[in-house]
Amino acid sequence: MAAPPRNLQDLKDLLLILVPDTTFRGLVESMPRRVSAVLAASGGQQHRQVTFDVRRTDRRIGISLERPIYFECNYNEPMHIGMQSYASAARLAARVYNEQQDGPSLAHSSEEGPSFSETGHSLAPASRPLETPCLVPGRDAEVLGDLPPEVLNTITSARAPSTRRAYALKWNLFVEWCSSHREDPRRCSIGVVLSFLQQGLERRLSPSTLKVHTAAISAYHDHIDGKSVGQHDLVVRFLRGARRLNPPRPPSIPSWDLALVLRALKIAPFEPLQSADLKILSMKTLLLVALASIKRVGDLQSFSVDESCLEFGPGDSHVVLRPRPGYVPKVPTTPFRDQVVSLQALPSEEADPALALLCPVRALRLYIDRTQSVRTSDQLFVCYGGQQKGKAVSKQRMAHWIVDAIALAYQAQGLPQGVPCPLRLHAHSTRGVASSWALARGASLTDICRAAGWATPNTFARYYSLRVEPVSSRVLASGQRHGEAPG
Repeated sequence: MAAPPRNLQDLKDLLLILVPDTTFRGLVESMPRRVSAVLAASGGQQHRQVTFDVRRTDRRIGISLERPIYFECNYNEPMHIGMQSYASAARLAARVYNEQQDGPSLAHSSEEGPSFSETGHSLAPASRPLETPCLVPGRDAEVLGDLPPEVLNTITSARAPSTRRAYALKWNLFVEWCSSHREDPRRCSIGVVLSFLQQGLERRLSPSTLKVHTAAISAYHDHIDGKSVGQHDLVVRFLRGARRLNPPRPPSIPSWDLALVLRALKIAPFEPLQSADLKILSMKTLLLVALASIKRVGDLQSFSVDESCLEFGPGDSHVVLRPRPGYVPKVPTTPFRDQVVSLQALPSEEADPALALLCPVRALRLYIDRTQSVRTSDQLFVCYGGQQKGKAVSKQRMAHWIVDAIALAYQAQGLPQGVPCPLRLHAHSTRGVASSWALARGASLTDICRAAGWATPNTFARYYSLRVEPVSSRVLASGQRHGEAPG
């Protein structure tokens, strides 16, 4: 049975176990200088209600909450994480007293927050969703808490926002697991960490997912034997064994048919493109640029219509796309020249009418002309409708555009009987499909890796190489007469 918190440090340690929300953890870590922390007690030594009043805006960590948050726990029961345990643990509403040693005394709470059993989680403000805090959590919080905001922002920028979100999610899972096992997630032994990872392995989590779990725990956990969790010898050997027991199995065949999709892009509703709906024009343009450039969605989002970033060649013979100034790619060491995309125009309509319908330069020119009157952002791809029309589109929405374009192509190609659309389409699959077909059609592996931003061919071979053209078809196709089309 856990002992009630007797001072501010005990309260912090308790809340770091109880509270899975990363944003709130940032507030806990920043105590007591920037958050009012109070304890409410009533009805004996085995019951405590912990109340955090975070109605004020904390500018340093960028958090604004509109109402107080109440965490109630019954020490007669095990401490669990999750809304059901919060609801079952809610017992008391009591008088408040101040436990801060270096802050002003607090009066009785003037507002009573809703219980979790009545309203559910009250952390999210009504105006906007909470974001991952800028404050670096874990063992560095006390050191970084006194730094100027500009320095803190620079340090936290060492990890990409997507990485910080992924780490927060994995860390919350570890916190919940530790709470159910009555362990301190920040100070537990290496054996506890290994048991958590082993449970993930038994649940068939991939070695790469376990590696992300380990990195997240390392970011929050105290050092063990002078090393971070991820550098500990036993953890290193565990991950190596997990990879041997459950080696990665990337897909060997494409999840969708590129030839079918390209045929569909030449017919309705994708053509005629000049009169197509802006939604269709947006989806087709993005899909063609993604296939022709082999870039990540994040890279595609970085392109701009500013004259320093967008340049069409004479007669629209080609187009050069450069990322906006200050853009940091997923792999920061990628040279700038490899971030620049140069797309050549396909043969004109006079030379090859069908192939011209797949020209990314043509699609980009039409797209930029059509969006000029509604555009409110310099970002190349903008929202095509609704209240956000003309504003910069997010990476998540761009990924949806790519998936929707592929799905719509299957529907269009199969009319009237319909062609089944593959399950689990992913926007990222364009990189593997496009690069594999480029290699099959004679492009050098060096050029493919440079265009895709892969440091070595090993990345392509291990994760992106697909069997797009069986060797048997090439062997048997050699029996054709010269100049005869296969099949």
